[in-house]
Amino acid sequence: MRNYNHIYKKLVNSDTDLIGHIAYSLYKRSKIDYIEKNKENGQNLSDEDLKHFNEISSSESYIDGYKLKSNLILQSFINTILEEEIKTIKNETVNQQTEILKDVVTTLVPKNMKTIFLGLISSFLFALVIAAIAFIMQFSNSTISVKIQENATEIKKD
Repeated sequence: MRNYNHIYKKLVNSDTDLIGHIAYSLYKRSKIDYIEKNKENGQNLSDEDLKHFNEISSSESYIDGYKLKSNLILQSFINTILEEEIKTIKNETVNQQTEILKDVVTTLVPKNMKTIFLGLISSFLFALVIAAIAFIMQFSNSTISVKIQENATEIKKD
């Protein structure tokens, strides 16, 4: 009669118990390693030979160890996935911001040289008009005077 180890029930609480399933796979990995190590030493293990391994691996300390390792594996996996997702989101955000800035700058930059040329001409004409007004005022003996009066307020004391 074959000797079965009922460790699966000790490690896995339900079909959705991810930590338990990882813990069970860790148990299976250690069992395979144990069997292969004995094969390397020239020993073919029988079910009776595995009884000692099953007893040790089913102990509370080993079960807790499998669960702890599986928890660490799962945490590491989640951290790795989150780090990758954060990098992806950052890259997408930078790319979106770059596109938005390109659109904003494109609307602010003149579309062609004609617009730039018209801007320069209008600035030149404005400066020319101001210079003409100053020239006329200088040579026509016109002055502009500005009077500033101070209003004094008297305070009467009784």
